[in-house]
Amino acid sequence: KYGLSMGLSMELVRAYSKSPVFGLLDAYTMLLKSGKANMPILNELLAFDLTACVTPFDMPVCCIQGDRDYQTATPLATAYYETAKAPAKQIHVIPNAGHAPMLDQKELFADALEAALQMLA
Repeated sequence: KYGLSMGLSMELVRAYSKSPVFGLLDAYTMLLKSGKANMPILNELLAFDLTACVTPFDMPVCCIQGDRDYQTATPLATAYYETAKAPAKQIHVIPNAGHAPMLDQKELFADALEAALQMLA
């Protein structure tokens, strides 16, 4: 409704139709059956408390977050990031992006991924 979530855009449909991996049966399954199939994992995610996870992490941590993401609220993500302990960590809050920053701001998302990879070098 507000354009801040990942929706079914023509750009996404075109990319999906050109995929060498996914076919029409996959599209049918995704559109008509994914809700039921994903319900068990969605229930787990809704009951999961990330703040209860023990830190420090033994590996680098990177968070890439759209500044207009209301499914994964940006203030909560940044607050968690501030408390997380890791050998290296980064957060990238991408402007004018919702829950799918890789679609909303492709170039900025690619830059964030590149920065994350540099953390591993």
